[in-house]
Amino acid sequence: MKNLYIDIGSTNIKSLEDGGKIERIPFPAPVLNANGKYEVNPFEIVGAVRRVVDSSSAERVFFSTQMHGYLLADGKGNLLTNYISWRDRRAETFGIVLPMKKENGVDMKPNLPRAGVEAVKRERPDLFAQAKEFFTLGSYVAFSLTKRNASHITDLAASGFYNVKKRSTEPFSLRLPEAYYDVAPVGEYGGKTIYAPVGDTQCAAKGSGGDDGYVLNLGTAAQCLTRAEGFVCGDFESRPYFNGATLCTVTGLPGGGVIGAGKEDGLCDKLYGAYSAALRRLPERKKIVAIGGTVRFHRELIENVLQRIGLPFSISDGEDALSGLQKIAAENEN
Repeated sequence: MKNLYIDIGSTNIKSLEDGGKIERIPFPAPVLNANGKYEVNPFEIVGAVRRVVDSSSAERVFFSTQMHGYLLADGKGNLLTNYISWRDRRAETFGIVLPMKKENGVDMKPNLPRAGVEAVKRERPDLFAQAKEFFTLGSYVAFSLTKRNASHITDLAASGFYNVKKRSTEPFSLRLPEAYYDVAPVGEYGGKTIYAPVGDTQCAAKGSGGDDGYVLNLGTAAQCLTRAEGFVCGDFESRPYFNGATLCTVTGLPGGGVIGAGKEDGLCDKLYGAYSAALRRLPERKKIVAIGGTVRFHRELIENVLQRIGLPFSISDGEDALSGLQKIAAENEN
């Protein structure tokens, strides 16, 4: 059975078909990037995804997608907003701070969709009065193809509206996406089976092969991660992983944005300090793998940082999210 894998990242929409080569489409530029707001035309995103799917001869389609973004729609699924990206910080502009439980799998932060929606409500009460439905980017891609507002919990929990431990949703006035706890089909499109989109961080961690160690995920943003069985909480985000596990996650670390600027004195010291402090917050592991696009462009710097950390390490500078999707597909052959 032939599969198509699509990773909707912040820089590129990458795709790979069994037996083919990786294709890249630049992620659309923002239509608004000012005053803490970051919005992208959702129809450009969906249009690019549809073109990839339409041109494929695959029978099954698997997605990973950037998280912490959202869209609002009326009761018929007609959009009222652009795609409000994970880069959006309007909640901070409005001074919104919400109490979050560890069971939500994500902490309060300026780009938390749950807080961002509250900012939209205050900023545009007329628009919010029309809103009936909430989408993540993953669930909107699924909806655009299958007419089902659904996604995998690895994607949905990043919104802040889900209780990961209880497998329930928080009280909210808008209809939330249906949560899948297995990577299962959500519907059909053009004769192809569409599977529930998964969160790109978890998917990249799965593709890295680092399930028994630490994973340093270096993209535009950076996280330190490690997998633990069952629901586990601590001085980290308890993000849902696959098969009921937890991806213990420390966020807010210097990633490609800081590293790419390359103007800071003592950058290696700064990265070592941030990454080693993050690892101390996670359950103890004996090795580390560094992944993500930033590794490809700054390998020597990252190797120097890892050597200072002192754990056995490896570097995966491949397409880990696509590799993760391939592993997920292999697990869903039956």
